[in-house]
Formats: sequence, C-alpha cells, structure tokens
Amino acid sequence: MAKKTLVVLSILIVEDHPGLVANMYDFFEARGHRLDAAANGVLAMSLLSQHIYEVVVVDWLMPRLNGIRLVTEMRPARGSAWRLR
Repeated sequence: MAKKTLVVLSILIVEDHPGLVANMYDFFEARGHRLDAAANGVLAMSLLSQHIYEVVVVDWLMPRLNGIRLVTEMRPARGSAWRLR
C-alpha cells in the first residue's frame, strides 16, 4: 500500500483521455492529494480562474486549446503567482 504523504497538494490534471486521467487519479489520491480534471485547455482555464493549484499536469495535444497554448495563457492569467518548472 502506498504511504500517505505529509503534504497534500492540489493538482489539476488537463488530459483528454479518460483512461489516463483515471490512472493519475488512482496514483495521486492514494497518496492523499486533492485532484480536479479538465478534458481540454478551455475547461482548465475556467478551473484555474476559480481555484489555486500547486501542480498542473498538462497534455500537449488536446482539442479546443492545446497544452502549449494553455501554458502560454496560464502565466498572464495569474501574473507572478505561477512559476513554471
């Protein structure tokens, strides 16, 4: 059994393949983290405007607003609050 982490992270998964989202939910929830998911960049931007996430996992190839454009638009939306790594 996975050991629970002492730090609970708020994680946004931006991925259009439900199976991959389910795998990430299983992995991160087993470690005690809180997750949200968006199937494309447009939905992700909506969630990002409503919540603060410590980690954002982004798929590059998605419909509507791809991952590259999403990351490009995330920074101005939050100003200096984002540190991309």
